[in-house]
Amino acid sequence: MLGPKLPSRSDRNARLVGCITFSSLICIPLAQTTFEFAPTGKLGGVETPVAADTQLSLRAWNDGKWQEEVDHRASDELGLRSWIIRLDNELRFSALESTKRPVVMGEGGSLFLENYFPGKSYLHPFQVQPLLTRLWNLKTLQQVMSEHGITLCLCISPNKAEVYQHLIPADQRRVREAIGSKWLLRDLVEKAVKVGGIQCIDLAAQFKTWLASAPLGAPPLFPPTGTHWSNYGAARATTYLLDELERMSGRDIVNLELAGTETSNRPVDDENDVGVMSNILAEERFISPSPQPVIRARHGDQGRPAKLLFVGTSFVWGLTRALTKVTATERLTVWYYFKSQIEFINGQRQPSKPLEGRAEDLPEMVRGFDFVIIEINENTLMDLGQNFVEAALKGFGKEPAASVPAEILQAFQTAR
Repeated sequence: MLGPKLPSRSDRNARLVGCITFSSLICIPLAQTTFEFAPTGKLGGVETPVAADTQLSLRAWNDGKWQEEVDHRASDELGLRSWIIRLDNELRFSALESTKRPVVMGEGGSLFLENYFPGKSYLHPFQVQPLLTRLWNLKTLQQVMSEHGITLCLCISPNKAEVYQHLIPADQRRVREAIGSKWLLRDLVEKAVKVGGIQCIDLAAQFKTWLASAPLGAPPLFPPTGTHWSNYGAARATTYLLDELERMSGRDIVNLELAGTETSNRPVDDENDVGVMSNILAEERFISPSPQPVIRARHGDQGRPAKLLFVGTSFVWGLTRALTKVTATERLTVWYYFKSQIEFINGQRQPSKPLEGRAEDLPEMVRGFDFVIIEINENTLMDLGQNFVEAALKGFGKEPAASVPAEILQAFQTAR
């Protein structure tokens, strides 16, 4: 009887090569992490949470923050993961000219974030009462702060997908047409501002006006591969904001003007933020020249630098960059999402700190400012103030309304 057939020499060699290859592949992630022979580079925040910079301490350990950072860092860097993701995205983009959501490509190579598309701004019936109540509390807080010499105003920042509707993808243009006859969040806010006499600087509406009257070849108000306004758009918004603050308050403050532009050979600051978030290998494909504003104090202006507090979102950073190009403010502070505090000293942005204090501390915290500006994007108006309005009212000894008074609601409903 013949025994089992022994593998040939060539078969044994093939299996040996296979085992060595498999073992090598298994060891690559550990070797890469240990010797850093192929730096991965952080992903842009879409594929995985970006690891924080938490120092190991007893408190960080007890809170779980340090362990969470280790998990995020391993997910972000271990095993060439970012290279694999970037390669996958690059192949998708090169073959199909398609990006991975939430980054979406529109017309002419413009990039958008899908959470800013038109469907997100539709006003649902269940949103009417909460939004009107928050606006009513805002009106009350404006009156309270006015008694303390502080001008409080709402500032509505523009949404790229609304300003450049002709550049969003075809399917989203159809969505925009479908809801065109229906009420959007901003329609409710516009009517409430008008009926209630709420102090508001509507940069969203102003951007649409500027775009409609812009000459051919004018600098873009939004960069092609960014979701925030361009530095040029932010500079125009800043000059308009200061003019409006001066008008509504009667204070003579510093006013600014644009003296022209200088062309950078690539996007500056966050002008390519969506391009970075696309996480492809050849990010240079999203690099293009960008007109940068030249800002100066308005000729002949005698106003004094203002003390400004912004309570808002990431759109505020474009405004603060413009304000720090010249000495436009005596004091400049941002309460980012009403969670952290960032001071600007001598034009330099200071490290972020947690916003600490109780509601009863807020009157003293805002007392040193001339203006408090609540910034919110036109697409996220339900988050107006991030609970600042209600907390500030409590701090000033006023209980926030739980609903709009019946007579005010009736006046709103009957007003045109």
